[in-house]
Amino acid sequence: MSVTLPLAVAEAPTPPPLTTQPTTGPTTRRIGPIPFSADDIVSTNIEGNIAFVLSGHVAGTFDFGWDITPAWFPHDETYSIVLKDNHYLTGGPYYITQLSADLHVEWRFASSNTQTCSRQANGQISCVDDGQHGNGFEWCINSVAVDRDGIVYANSEDGNLYAIGPGGVFKNRVFLDRALGAAYTPISMDSKGRIYAQNAGKMYAFSGAQ
Repeated sequence: MSVTLPLAVAEAPTPPPLTTQPTTGPTTRRIGPIPFSADDIVSTNIEGNIAFVLSGHVAGTFDFGWDITPAWFPHDETYSIVLKDNHYLTGGPYYITQLSADLHVEWRFASSNTQTCSRQANGQISCVDDGQHGNGFEWCINSVAVDRDGIVYANSEDGNLYAIGPGGVFKNRVFLDRALGAAYTPISMDSKGRIYAQNAGKMYAFSGAQ
């Protein structure tokens, strides 16, 4: 089933309540391991996502890239963790990665768009392959949003908002305004499943998966 993401700029006089996660610090759950990100800049110049069990012992680690607040969602009496996984030192690849509760990779979705695009005054989109993004673009977000069906929403520096289905299957994408090294701010989802994203100083609102 395809995903419908109709474009509509959010201009409501009273913004709807948003559910967001903090952009720093650990993501906590009521029980079980606590995902926590820690710097390992000296040895590898990447960060590690470290899971601590309640007793304080390290349950596992996963090297993932840089500055991320992991999102998590429950399913099938367990949970999964979703995070951006940018490999900066090598110029890519750039992944959205889903991990199991014990930090094993369940799937990865790689950025593959190489074109730099912008929306013109008449609404048309102009694109050029400038040769600077052979491995795609970075995922310019701290925390992704995940809906009740496990569909992950993330924006990329290529100017698109992506919907990624379970198993890392591409569902859809919608272009916002321009390819841009954007602020690392979380995508948000409200209680009605609407998605909020930013690009080039504008905020956009979208319906979620249909």
